[in-house]
Amino acid sequence: QTSPGPERDRSRDAAASLKSSHRVRTTSRCASPSAMTDFDKWERVARAEVAAVEAEAEAEKAANDAAVGLRDAPASEAEAKDAAAHRELKKAKQRWQQREQAEQAAKYVVTRADATFAVQPEDLLNDDDAKSRSSPGVVPRRVLSLYSCSKCDVTLPASLDGVGVLSPGGAADNDSGAGLVKVFVEACEDVTIRLRCRLVTSFVEIARSARVTLLVEAPLHTVQCDLSAEVEVRWASGAVFDAAAPDGPRVYHAGCSALTVDAGAGRVAEKVADPADDAEAQSVTQLVDGVLRTERIVAAGDASRLVGATRRELDAEAAARASANKISTPPDAQRTAQADAEREKGNASFAQREYAQAVLHYTVALDHLGSCSAPSSDGHEASSSGAAPDDVAKLLANRAACFLKLGHPEKALDDAEGAVARSPAYAKAHFRQGLALHALERYQEALPALGRARDLEPANQQILDAIKFAEMRLARGPRSQHKGHIY
Repeated sequence: QTSPGPERDRSRDAAASLKSSHRVRTTSRCASPSAMTDFDKWERVARAEVAAVEAEAEAEKAANDAAVGLRDAPASEAEAKDAAAHRELKKAKQRWQQREQAEQAAKYVVTRADATFAVQPEDLLNDDDAKSRSSPGVVPRRVLSLYSCSKCDVTLPASLDGVGVLSPGGAADNDSGAGLVKVFVEACEDVTIRLRCRLVTSFVEIARSARVTLLVEAPLHTVQCDLSAEVEVRWASGAVFDAAAPDGPRVYHAGCSALTVDAGAGRVAEKVADPADDAEAQSVTQLVDGVLRTERIVAAGDASRLVGATRRELDAEAAARASANKISTPPDAQRTAQADAEREKGNASFAQREYAQAVLHYTVALDHLGSCSAPSSDGHEASSSGAAPDDVAKLLANRAACFLKLGHPEKALDDAEGAVARSPAYAKAHFRQGLALHALERYQEALPALGRARDLEPANQQILDAIKFAEMRLARGPRSQHKGHIY
C-alpha cells in the first residue's frame, strides 16, 4: 500500500504546478495593455482556475486515503484507544443523563400559595396535553414534591392508592399501578397536609420548613424531618398509628425545634428539640412500652455495625446475647429458623428504606447463625454453627447494601469482603465489594471486583452500568482534581 505521507506531498506538488502554469498562461495573456481592460473578468477566470486546481488536489487526496484505508480512521493505535474511550464515556454520560431525566420525569412538583387543593390522579400525568390525558397507557409521576408552598391546605386522597396507567377514556386505573412512591415537603411554610393514601415506601420527608402539620389518616411507617421548626406529625387515631407496628411508626429528625408527634390515643410527644450545636445528630421518636420516647441514634464500640439503633436497643441486644449464652444452644434447625425470621424483617425494613433498622435485623440473624463467634484465619468472622456459607454471605451482602445506603462504605467493604471469602461464586458479594470500593474512590480496585460479578452474571445490567461508571471515574481521575465540576 502507498504511504499516505508521500501521496499528500505529491498532491500538493501537483496543485502548485498547476497554479504555476496558470500564472504563466495568464501572464502571457496580459502582456498586451488591452488584455487588462476587463479586471472583473480576470478575477472570475482566476478564481475558477484556482478552484479547479484545489478540487482536483482534494479529489486526489481522498482517492489516496481511500486506497490505503485512512478514510475516517485514527492515525495511530493510541488515537484509536482514545476515540473508543471517548465514545464509552459519552455513552455513560448519556445513560446517566437519561436516568436523571427519568427521575425528574417521575416527580410531580407543586408550588402554590394561599390555596386549598387536593392532588388528583390525573394531576400526576407527565404533561397537560389533552391528547395525552385521553390516551390509554400514559404513566403518571409517582413522586410528589411540595416545594416552597405557603399558606396551603393540601389533601392526598385515597384515590391515589395504587394509581397506575390511564385506561381508555382518560380515567386512572387504580388497580394497575403501584401508587405514589414517596412525598417530599421542602421549603414550605404554614402548610397542612392530609395524607389519606398509602405510599409505596411508607415514607414522608420534611426539610427546611416551618409551621407544617402532617395529618396521617392512612398507615405510614416513617417520617424524616430535618432542619425544620414547629412541625407537627399527627396520626388520626391510635389505630392508624398502630397499623404500622411492630417496627413502626418512627419519626427521625435532626436540626429540628418544637417538633410535636401525636400517636393518637393520648400518646403525645410535644416540643421535641434537637441539639442546637449539632444539626447532623439524628434522633428518633417512637413508641416504647406504650409511651412515645425520643432517643439519640448512636454507634459505639463493637456496636458500630448497628448504626441507626438507639442506646436502649443496643443494650437490649447485648442483654439478649448474654442471656442466650447462659442457656443451652438451640438446635441448628431452630437457630436457622430464627435467622430466617430476622432476615425477613431486615428485607422488609430495607424495602421501607429503614436501612439502620435493616442493619440491626441482619446483625441479629448473623448472631443466630453463629457467624460472629470466632474469627477465621483471613481476618473475617467465621461461622461456628455449621451454617451454609451462602446463608452467611447473603446476610453480609445485604448488610453491606445497607451500609452503602447509610454512607458507610468502609463498613460495607468489610462485609462485602467477608461475603466474597465465604462464597466466591456469589455475584452479589463481588458487586457490593465493587460498589464499596467505588464509593471510596478506589476505582482501579473496584473494576476487578465488578468484573468478577459480571463474569458470574453477564446479563446483569446493574453490574454493567457500574463497570462503565467506574471506568468513567477512573478516566477522569480523583474528584479532588475536578473541583468546580459536576458530573
